[in-house]
Amino acid sequence: MLSGSTQPILIAFVVIGTYVSIGVIVSFSFIGVKDKHVSLGLFPFGVRRFSYPKISKVEYVEHVDTSDYLGGGWKLGQDRSTVILWKSGPALKIELTSGKRYIVQSDGAAMLVEATKKKIATSGS
Repeated sequence: MLSGSTQPILIAFVVIGTYVSIGVIVSFSFIGVKDKHVSLGLFPFGVRRFSYPKISKVEYVEHVDTSDYLGGGWKLGQDRSTVILWKSGPALKIELTSGKRYIVQSDGAAMLVEATKKKIATSGS
């Protein structure tokens, strides 16, 4: 049993530890436009790589809202798309030739969409 003076310290450690853990997880979410593929995910959990020939469409989404997906994280959308977001904001939508869709929130979504479109255009040549 904890004494009265130890209990608040323990609670403080649990709260601080939770916030630090969330910060570490969020800092490892990423989107990368590479030479041969697009990488996205939550490292090291659920990293996905899509080669450019497998991407059928890339779109800019002006705003996604965490409340539409009951909070942030790795979510499944109503249209069966995979959604990766930690906060509300702009996103990119990637549709694969298989029909799967990914929506990923990023403050740099417009730049990522343009970079991905350029890579798709030059990957066939």
